[in-house]
Amino acid sequence: MAIPKKCKVKGCNNPIISFSDKCGGHTSNKKIIAALKNFKGKKFKALYLHELDVNKIRFQKKVFHDSRFGEISFDDMIFDACSFDLLHCFNSTFTSCSFTVCSFNNCDFQDVTFSDCVFTDCKFESSSFIEGAFHDDTEISNTSFIKSLFIGFFIYDIKEFNNVKVIETKYNQASINRSTFRKCIWEKCEFTKTTWYDSSIVDSKWIGIVHDFYSTGSPKLCDFTSTEFKETTMPLQMKKWNLFKGSREKFFLKIIEGIEKNKHPNYLPELTICLERLAEIEFKPTFFFCTKIVSIFRKHLELAGRQGDYRSAGDIIGEYGRIPAVYKISGFTLPAPQYELTPASSFSARLDLQFRMAKWTISNIHALYYYCERLTKILPPSITEIEVSDILKGSFFQTLWGDIRQLLVLGRLLDLEKLEIEVENKKLEKELKEIELIKQHTILRTHDNEKEVEIEKRQLENIKLKLEIEKEMYEVFEKKIQTIKLLDEKLGLNFDEYIKSREGASAAELSSKLTKDFPLLSLRLTIFDTKEQK
Repeated sequence: MAIPKKCKVKGCNNPIISFSDKCGGHTSNKKIIAALKNFKGKKFKALYLHELDVNKIRFQKKVFHDSRFGEISFDDMIFDACSFDLLHCFNSTFTSCSFTVCSFNNCDFQDVTFSDCVFTDCKFESSSFIEGAFHDDTEISNTSFIKSLFIGFFIYDIKEFNNVKVIETKYNQASINRSTFRKCIWEKCEFTKTTWYDSSIVDSKWIGIVHDFYSTGSPKLCDFTSTEFKETTMPLQMKKWNLFKGSREKFFLKIIEGIEKNKHPNYLPELTICLERLAEIEFKPTFFFCTKIVSIFRKHLELAGRQGDYRSAGDIIGEYGRIPAVYKISGFTLPAPQYELTPASSFSARLDLQFRMAKWTISNIHALYYYCERLTKILPPSITEIEVSDILKGSFFQTLWGDIRQLLVLGRLLDLEKLEIEVENKKLEKELKEIELIKQHTILRTHDNEKEVEIEKRQLENIKLKLEIEKEMYEVFEKKIQTIKLLDEKLGLNFDEYIKSREGASAAELSSKLTKDFPLLSLRLTIFDTKEQK
């Protein structure tokens, strides 16, 4: 394809597109759509389209040769008996498009997604699909993929692959999930680091397949009913995790039984899928069955609490939230796990929060995690990333480890009056006093008037006295404000400006909601070291 000329708009160096003397960004969509609709020839040669929205055009018996589509949104398009040769399509989307009796030869699709599209009686040969997707109810029937390549490509939520032939095609780091394949053939294909998950591959054939399932993991939770495997060896794990014969209900119940015996929460996502599939086939659970499901989550959550693994606890709670409501028991409560966490040496401060929680329920804990996770993401930037630990016996505690800037801001947002500040680093305590004294001495040196100097001296003496009193009475609110101001100065933090920013306003609103839903009993900021703070 020849290199196109540059856009005629002054200062724009982008290439022009077909049917225009400008680039796609400076060309009207209507103009291009009109030009495509009115094109009388049968062959588009070196068609170049970029940065456009193209919709509701029907192409019939058109040839696209050596063409290039980039950053195009194709919507509600019809391609009937068209051929694509040497097409390079990148960063584009096809939505609700129809391809009937179309051929694709030596085509390259890079970061291209096909959503809710229909391919009927089509042929792909020597074509590549890199980091894109077939998804969202796309249907492909009576179609072949020959000597093609899928790299980092996703096939998920496909309505159906029906009577599709895939010959001498390679899949590398591809993912096939939640899709249905019927009467399909894969022959002399390669699967490398490719996952098959929660899909139906029925009445199909795998012939001469090369794969690395032994090392990267075999297909899981797939229905291979009436599928033949010829000249293809499969790992034993496939029989454990996939259905080959028998009823779907018995299969999923067997998988759940195996997950129940497992000591690790790794398979909770698979448990959720099994429960979803059982609900689809209208399985009616007994109270005993629901109790068993809840006990699985309870077991893993208690273990995560004892080990101090808050992230796993959050994942477990989140997974419980995803299972169908029919399996949940009303009033399910959690016992309070207990553990202590030793602070990492990189953290300069710790914020302890104690909340009043009437009931240890999954929904309550999940909500509290949500608030805290959101807050840690919108606080001012810090040297170290905030980490959250919990849970202590009794009232619900959250302990956040981070740097002084973030935790000081959070403490002020949550409840300034309840905020207690403890400086464990005596050097810092001394530094805070010295900062104020140096500041006042500087002011003194700027005054020439003796009377003003005398006044400032008295003020200095008052400040010295006040600092001494504050050292003995940290609980006094006035001291707390002064300490915070000194910390602000040392840390270069302007709280008033931050609170006026978009992030600050969001943090304040979220903090208000948090304390409204979960009243604070206590709030303590402990400062260890500031040597990394600037």
